[in-house]
Amino acid sequence: MRLLAIILGALLLLSSIGALQGQVKPTVSIESYQISLGSTQIIPIIIKNASLIAGGSVNITFNRSILEVMEVVADDFPMITSNINNSRGFVVISAISATAIGKDEAILANITVRGISVGESPLTITWAELSDENGSLITPNIENGSVIVSGATTTPATTVTTTVTTTATQVTTATATIISTVTAISPTTVIRYFTSITTRIIERRIIDIFYTIIVAGLTAIILVAIFLIISRRTRRPRLVGVR
Repeated sequence: MRLLAIILGALLLLSSIGALQGQVKPTVSIESYQISLGSTQIIPIIIKNASLIAGGSVNITFNRSILEVMEVVADDFPMITSNINNSRGFVVISAISATAIGKDEAILANITVRGISVGESPLTITWAELSDENGSLITPNIENGSVIVSGATTTPATTVTTTVTTTATQVTTATATIISTVTAISPTTVIRYFTSITTRIIERRIIDIFYTIIVAGLTAIILVAIFLIISRRTRRPRLVGVR
């Protein structure tokens, strides 16, 4: 009975750990668009399940022979920094807010791209990290997008999804207001956020290693307990001869 109790307890602990690991994570998403050669398009970087998020960083790659990034502007996260490298085909963006964003869907930043040749360019998020207002890191799910550049035409750029077009239009009208709020965040907040990223990454890796060790140890205990139960049940009583 003790062995059975140990097995049940270990299984319960494993299921609890698995439930914590399986909680719904935020998702960083980029939609797909179709634009004409020479035209520009605002592309929002969307965060889903974003209510607890206070900042994040992403690295996005693109086909440098088809697209070029013109600029990166703030949206829901007013303090922003970016590194655009059109010669190598990537852009790195980091943005924060003084507090958690407090809504289910938010926009980390808006990228303006221009089609420089006909073809299709993927928009691939090669790396992404989000954080809450305490600086704790969250590794999100990722949904990549793309941009199709068609032949030269005067037709304005359109998105594949009409709902995203509405979002992009709203972003354009709100940009000036958002940028004006950047000064509301103190330099101390900015420094605290960016310096905490390295520390949090190390802490997260240590937690992952510790979790792996716990799971391996509990698995070993379960296997040993099962082996002992089987060995006891299969052990035959010894026959004692009568003299």
